Amino acid sequence: MPAWRPQTGYLLYSAERDKEFAWLPSVPQGAVTATYRVGDELHETTGVGYHDHNWGNVSLQKIVHDWYWARGQAGPYTVIASLVTAHQRYGYAELPIFMLAREGEVVGDDSQRLGSRRSTPTRTNRLASRSRRGPATPTSATASAGSSPSPAITTSRRRA
Repeated sequence: MPAWRPQTGYLLYSAERDKEFAWLPSVPQGAVTATYRVGDELHETTGVGYHDHNWGNVSLQKIVHDWYWARGQAGPYTVIASLVTAHQRYGYAELPIFMLAREGEVVGDDSQRLGSRRSTPTRTNRLASRSRRGPATPTSATASAGSSPSPAITTSRRRA
């Protein structure tokens, strides 16, 4: 499967959109052969691997609060999905990322058409969530008053 990225691969933060975090799954699904040794025994195995690159001009901890990430394969289908939650200063805005491929060809990757929701937390998770993020219910994608606008995944890279 060829390299893929969500739109330009850049997530832009701040009112000026000058804080960048970029992600490129350069090998979303690749064939892997591994050779390893246990004691005197040499072993070889094969499987499916994944490799990506991240870069940016700001520390990830300053713009992202947390993220969920997944990659899977079922028959001819490959999926990459992520839900990036912005830092508190950006209102905990959530940015969904999604790609579905069939037999190595991307058949869907328009994250703007996706909805995302968190499952209802259990009492234990709700208490942990409140201590970690404030309200248990995620804030809207619009940043709260007095903070910078919500981050965005861009279709064209904007330079400062």
